[in-house]
Amino acid sequence: MLSKKRYNIKSAADLQKIKGYRYDIDPTREPLKKILQHYYVNPTIQCGLSGCHRWHNDGYLVELENGSFTNVGHICGAGFGDKFEAERIHYMDTIIRPQALQAVRDGKIKLESMQTQINILSDAANRISSRKSEFRRRFPEASKNLDRRAVNGDSMVMDSIERTRDQIEDILATNPHQSRDSLRFREIEKDRIAGLQLFSFNIRESISQELVSKAQELITLDVDAQKLKTEVLLQWESWLNLFDERVEEAMSFVNKAEEFFNEGNYQLVASFPLPPKESFMLNQIKTASLDESMSTHERKNEIDTAIKNKKLNRAQRRKLQFTSLKTS
Repeated sequence: MLSKKRYNIKSAADLQKIKGYRYDIDPTREPLKKILQHYYVNPTIQCGLSGCHRWHNDGYLVELENGSFTNVGHICGAGFGDKFEAERIHYMDTIIRPQALQAVRDGKIKLESMQTQINILSDAANRISSRKSEFRRRFPEASKNLDRRAVNGDSMVMDSIERTRDQIEDILATNPHQSRDSLRFREIEKDRIAGLQLFSFNIRESISQELVSKAQELITLDVDAQKLKTEVLLQWESWLNLFDERVEEAMSFVNKAEEFFNEGNYQLVASFPLPPKESFMLNQIKTASLDESMSTHERKNEIDTAIKNKKLNRAQRRKLQFTSLKTS
């Protein structure tokens, strides 16, 4: 019988708390008795076998013939010889697979109950992603500047103020070795760019694809009929374990990214050293115009696809395009 006791293993410190746990075990002198529990940790921890100590995420808590415990990576366990592989297969079939299968079944039910929340997140992520794309299309130089700022975490915009003659004289009186030209301007904080995180994050990939699309995939998946491999079930279980946290992070990001789209922000960005046309347009732009242009481009793409996929004659193409112009 395999032990039914479950240990909470998230770090090396958790292993040290287990009574009877030992590190630096020689598998040739202290043979394996059985696998007790699978774990997946982040960040990595080291294998408990001497001569190995590989860093790993995926591993097992094992019991030795002498009653001691140690931990091994899912590959390092081969140090115990054929016994480890036989125990691993037995453990996967009798413990891991049933647990993972039930976890995925429960996860499906939970996702179905969260469908409205998932749809809201999806709509918000798609809206912000499309706005960002439209902003980049209109303001390429401003976007490059914002990309650099996002990488450096530099949201503060500075302004140069020209000093008066008397102010310069006062500074020189204190320190006459300074250059008069270098004192002509002083930098002051103007304001912070709200929602700058928008330019450090791929919304479509991280939220729409990795989170929303995968959730929809699992909701429509018939887990029992598909007879999924244990490895696939484990991947889904691992993904589900982080789902709540990722949704919370995604909603927080979406709310912060939404803050970028306001007229005060556009005017702040217009103060960057930009081509005159971009600066002028940034001072005039309304967020609603980004959404309108976005809709127009999406409609144009639909028309282009329809024309490409269907062999329409000239009159049909003109009618489709004219209808689009009227509705947009």
